[in-house]
Amino acid sequence: MSPAMGAVRRALVDLAADLEWAASPTRAEAPLSEIAGAEEDNLVDMAKLCVARRGISLLIEGMTDPSDPDDELYLDGSLLAGPHATRAGPTFEQWLASDDANVTTYGAAS
Repeated sequence: MSPAMGAVRRALVDLAADLEWAASPTRAEAPLSEIAGAEEDNLVDMAKLCVARRGISLLIEGMTDPSDPDDELYLDGSLLAGPHATRAGPTFEQWLASDDANVTTYGAAS
């Protein structure tokens, strides 16, 4: 099991085993729990690290699309995890350096 999957598994078990929440008379709704990566990342920077690690010569640039109604959400951080999110797992750079990064849906990466 990858470190990221293990971190999510532990966070879900912790939530399921929260006896205080389970005993609460107002627990009609499940708690909304966010599990986020170890740190805030930028997709363009992540893509650049990935292609560099694999020795691929590729120009990667960020862009926006003002015609996309969600464009502002991508830019202002609205889609990031909230301040109470559980931070778990390896950083992207740690993951990229691991064996897990070298496995794809189709087998080992070349």
